[in-house]
Amino acid sequence: MLSYQHGYHAGNFADVHKHSLLSLALQSLLQKDKPFSSFDIYAGRGRYTLSGSQAQKTGEYNNGIARLWPEKSSISWPEKLSLYRNVLESLNPDQSLQFYPGSPAIMHAALRDNDQLQICELHPAELDALKIWQQHNPKARIHQRDALEALVALLPPTIKRGIVLIDPSYEIKTDYQSVATSLIEAVAKWPQGIFLLWYPLLNAERHRDMLKRLIQRCKLPMLQSELIIRDNAPDGEYGGGMYGSGMLIINPPWQLDTQIQTIAPWLEHLCEKNQSDAGHKQVWLREAV
Repeated sequence: MLSYQHGYHAGNFADVHKHSLLSLALQSLLQKDKPFSSFDIYAGRGRYTLSGSQAQKTGEYNNGIARLWPEKSSISWPEKLSLYRNVLESLNPDQSLQFYPGSPAIMHAALRDNDQLQICELHPAELDALKIWQQHNPKARIHQRDALEALVALLPPTIKRGIVLIDPSYEIKTDYQSVATSLIEAVAKWPQGIFLLWYPLLNAERHRDMLKRLIQRCKLPMLQSELIIRDNAPDGEYGGGMYGSGMLIINPPWQLDTQIQTIAPWLEHLCEKNQSDAGHKQVWLREAV
């Protein structure tokens, strides 16, 4: 969707949830000397300015990364999120929290000499920003192409170990169906890959049919992680919008479930108080053998 720009939402609670799990999965890949392929098919920018007009207009980062930032809180960061924290600190060396990394920056930070990163973006402004970012991050290969077309076309990679991040805006209702269709095909082409699918938790609950279809068609292990920050309620109550953030991990790395549970109390600092449903919830939708 060419109208969507993530700058309005950078660093919000969903970004923290998504990027925390992405970092854990990347660190699992780094446990072996073998190279890996990585794909970010809805890339957005490599860096977002939190003092810029977009982020300031919504202020969503104030209830996200700002709550957990060392200079703004006394909440200790989990040791297992060292990759995520290191990227943030490299962007904010004076600890002032002026910038927030896009997913390409987190994925690029994990690359070693023989690892690969391919990123896709269609939005002209985001693409221009990515190209500027690429000048300092030359290992990333940028594609100006539709994300779901690329998801199928670029797989399988020559390096068989690897990871794909899929985080659409879901601004179009049919995105849920389109994502499921393309992801089913992508998994069939690259059954060795780790696939991370982000989805919003909204009052309409459209993600449920998408997940149901994936469970029916994909026979690989599936781990679900949801960070619910407030009770689900009719539109207009609690300000409307997302009540939580979901991540489906297909082919999760070994012990990722345990690692996520370890960081869950930290993530739950982003939840609103006095909400009966708030918290982190994790379940195996299809268990690993």
